[in-house]
Amino acid sequence: MSETAFILLVAPDPRRGQVIADALQGGERSFRMVTSRVESGAEAVGSLRVRAPDVLVIDFAAAGEGD
Repeated sequence: MSETAFILLVAPDPRRGQVIADALQGGERSFRMVTSRVESGAEAVGSLRVRAPDVLVIDFAAAGEGD
């Protein structure tokens, strides 16, 4: 495993975020994967300023819930 994929997961609901993160980690692949989960758009922007992800996953289903 020589390559590492960085995935940024934006999921406002921690439980849903964990389910998505677990699903992303499952399965076989020929590369290493690092997932970072944030709960808000502001946190996502902060993360993007530090490091650009290879993949950005946004849980739109949870957007606006609880507002």
